Amino acid sequence: MAQLTGTDERLLSVAARDAAVLYSPLGGSFPEGETVRMTSSMPSPFGGGSIQSTMSISTRATEPAGAAMELQVDEEIDRAALAEVTGELLQPMIQAAGRPEAAEEMRKALASMTLRRATTYRVQLSSSWAQHVHWQQTTEVTGRQRVDSLEFKRTR
Repeated sequence: MAQLTGTDERLLSVAARDAAVLYSPLGGSFPEGETVRMTSSMPSPFGGGSIQSTMSISTRATEPAGAAMELQVDEEIDRAALAEVTGELLQPMIQAAGRPEAAEEMRKALASMTLRRATTYRVQLSSSWAQHVHWQQTTEVTGRQRVDSLEFKRTR
């Protein structure tokens, strides 16, 4: 952990993200070459609580002897659940706004929002820690896109 958070920049980076990204989704059954889909939840981009999402996990062997594998975890937020949360969030703003057209523009922008996360784990099956983790979150709103990306590599 000291190597991971050896500088203030790294510490802030980890503190600003969900540290659970470092743990591969072990404990589930992920057959090689098949995609497992399930419902999940991700933290709300607006803080407080979580929003339902759909998760897809696929695997592939990266070494012929089966000693290592790569897990690809793709998650997309449920648009209906997001619309419900943004509706609750906007209601007080709409009531307080002196310009209903501005509130409507904000409602349309948030209704168009998509949020996707993709995490790739490279795992040595003999180890409980991933050798490499690449996490990426993509947020799109009315044609604008923001991509946040983190990468962790095991040094020992």
